[in-house]
Amino acid sequence: MLWLKFLAYAIAAAASGECGRRKPERARERKWWLGLAALLVALGANKAMHLEIEAGELLDRAVSPTAKTVAQVSFLGVVAVAAVLLLAQLGTSGRYPTSLLVGLAGAGVLLGMVALRAASIHAIDQLFGRTLAGIPLSWPIEATGLGLITVGALVGIRRG
Repeated sequence: MLWLKFLAYAIAAAASGECGRRKPERARERKWWLGLAALLVALGANKAMHLEIEAGELLDRAVSPTAKTVAQVSFLGVVAVAAVLLLAQLGTSGRYPTSLLVGLAGAGVLLGMVALRAASIHAIDQLFGRTLAGIPLSWPIEATGLGLITVGALVGIRRG
């Protein structure tokens, strides 16, 4: 399952990178797709190396419960501020192509799941730890985000 996830990240990163590469006349859109491609490469490498699991275990051993709670709340605060700023930027920057909005929705789903996992809220860990037909519930959420990103990038490539 891990390599399938890695492959999904690689496909989404490749599609995002290609979409960005084909948008030289649209600097903002180009930067967004190329930045997303770089982020997806990093997240895919993280999946391949199990870094998020090791980092969580290290944090559990090294930090007091109070400090861990403060770190989790701080992290969620940063994610919330970033989301508000992103939405504000979208609202003030005029029209965006559908491909970019679909990719943005996928990135929101994916990064929201990553943020919740990183915050390691106990109820979220329990939910993501459950399986349906042997598949962890976190995988369909990741797959949805990656699928939306890939579809958005492919539409952007097709439309030029």
